[in-house]
Amino acid sequence: MSPSAIKNVKNPHSLSVKVIIKKLNSNINTGLTNNEVQNRIDVFGKNEIPKEKPKTRWKILTDQFINSIIYILAIAALFAFIFKRLPTTKGKMMYASNN
Repeated sequence: MSPSAIKNVKNPHSLSVKVIIKKLNSNINTGLTNNEVQNRIDVFGKNEIPKEKPKTRWKILTDQFINSIIYILAIAALFAFIFKRLPTTKGKMMYASNN
């Protein structure tokens, strides 16, 4: 069976089993012949899910900063640092921790 014939099977989930078996040139009792299996492996490759590359440490670190909560916390920390010292009317600095 040609690779284009297999690729041209549209919406196989909506077709009956008999129609799929016929379109894919298979047999419901015996399956594919060894030659046909080897031909399809040569054309399409093995039926395997490709392995994903693991994330690098650098990518894991940078992904931590792609979050709006991080920005909100950074702004809150900046405000806390800025408002730690409050100016008074007499020109002296008043610290927020002083009574």
